[in-house]
Amino acid sequence: MRKLIFVCALALFFAPTLAMAERVFGCDFDSDSKEDFVNTKSCKFNDDLQRIVCKKLTVKLSSADRNQNINFGDYKSKARKGYSGFVCQPRQNKGGTDLFATNKKNVIEKIGKVRNSAPNGIEAVCSSIRALRSCEIWKSEASDHIPSFDPRSNSTSLIALRGCPGTYPSCIQVYDRDGNVVHKIGEYPNFISSYDSRHYGGTGCGDQKSPSAIASLARKNTGSSEVYAKDSSGACARIPEPTRCYNSSKC
Repeated sequence: MRKLIFVCALALFFAPTLAMAERVFGCDFDSDSKEDFVNTKSCKFNDDLQRIVCKKLTVKLSSADRNQNINFGDYKSKARKGYSGFVCQPRQNKGGTDLFATNKKNVIEKIGKVRNSAPNGIEAVCSSIRALRSCEIWKSEASDHIPSFDPRSNSTSLIALRGCPGTYPSCIQVYDRDGNVVHKIGEYPNFISSYDSRHYGGTGCGDQKSPSAIASLARKNTGSSEVYAKDSSGACARIPEPTRCYNSSKC
């Protein structure tokens, strides 16, 4: 078990003002080996208890310039006890962090736990998740003009119409909800003026998987057949069901 890391505990015992009660302990909730600041602006010094009492705790992650509300069990109901000397301890082999504090009897007590908030699954793969744009066509079956011997005929396609914002890389990675690659779609030479780009599961880096095989693999991995196609910006377009067609009138 790792040694408990006391952060600013002494400051709590000798800090009767609200300002000095801010950021009273440091934890690494996003698992990047950098301190995350827990801001206790709602804390105040209770003269009767001679302790700092907090109603709400907010953590600012070092991996993202944003605040995230965290819930340490039934912290609010216990706040009246007048805790001080907050400390964090990683929960080894279980993930997350336990929160300890000194109660008014000067006994260290575990008052709650929080799971690590590092991005995982599809959120760790995609910078953001969006819906397919109206100018993006996802097909689960080939167009009529593609002959059966053409490798494009047995897999998926993702086509961007002319003027569609953003671009796709030459090899599109398609992920399931857990961030596993379940399909690859390769770029196809584009000679049609009405398209910005054309990608097929049967060309380039394409793995030639059928839409049903993609859906089955995603469902096996995550319980859902939903998949995500990653564009050049790092964002991912959500495809609710890869065996269906979207924004296509002929599929």
